[in-house]
Formats: sequence, C-alpha cells, structure tokens
Amino acid sequence: MNIDIKAINIELTPAIKEYIEKKMSGLSKFVEKWEKTGAVEARFELAKISNHHNKGNIYHAEANITLDGELIRAEASGEDANTVVDIVKDVIKAEVIKLKDRKEEKR
Repeated sequence: MNIDIKAINIELTPAIKEYIEKKMSGLSKFVEKWEKTGAVEARFELAKISNHHNKGNIYHAEANITLDGELIRAEASGEDANTVVDIVKDVIKAEVIKLKDRKEEKR
C-alpha cells in the first residue's frame, strides 16, 4: 500500500516516516483485495498543532483511506506522536474490517 505522508509544523524525520509506514503497512493484509484492483488511496497527516503550550507538545494525526470509492477517516490528538499514530491505525483497522464484512454480507 502506497501512503502519502504529510507533516505540518513538524520536521518529518526518517524515524517518524518509517514508524508511520510500518504501522500503516500492517493494514495491507486487510485491503489486499482492493489493492489488486488499484482501488486503494492512503493519506496520512501528522501535525504539531500548537507552539504556545506551556508544557509538552500537542500532536494531531489524521488518516484517510479510500477503498473502492468509500472513504475511511480517523483522527486523534495527544502529547506523544507515536501514540496518536497508533490510535489512528487502530481506528482505521476497525473501520476497514467493518467495511470488508459489510461488503461480504452483501454478496
């Protein structure tokens, strides 16, 4: 699965990019049916949303995956970039499984 990664107000280091790719590539086994037809588009955005907090950084992650014309979207905010990436991945995974089950029930 090809993932477009965008960073806002934060430097996209190789470590962060690799972490996002590793986590999101775990979804490949759930979307392989759609990947064969080329009907998968994935976008991931990680942002540092505030520079004026007194303590800690606030990160916002958002993922959008289009499967066969249906948009699956997840977002999370928190103090740790890796944690918000994990939360977004888990939400996307659950939604992909729901979509897959729904499509199979229709057949």
